[in-house]
Amino acid sequence: MSVATRCTKPPLAVSGYALPSEQEVLRALGQVKRRQRLSTKTVAERMGVAPSVVSRLENQRKHPTFETLQRYAAAIGCEIGLVVVQDGRTIF
Repeated sequence: MSVATRCTKPPLAVSGYALPSEQEVLRALGQVKRRQRLSTKTVAERMGVAPSVVSRLENQRKHPTFETLQRYAAAIGCEIGLVVVQDGRTIF
């Protein structure tokens, strides 16, 4: 799933690639969670946190670290990654 290619008004662009906002990433992950009919409790158990932590994350009352976003994504069966591009070539 590539959220970066679908954002319309990115806060930042690097080498011509738009980076999605935190809200766009959470919105996309929330859609995946709903499609899979996962409960907040299930996601919290998979992440090893309290359901209230997941709720705050999903309601965007908490600003997650990239690591937290990755853990949330993994809990719903997704991955989040960044690509580093230099002179049109992917270097990482």
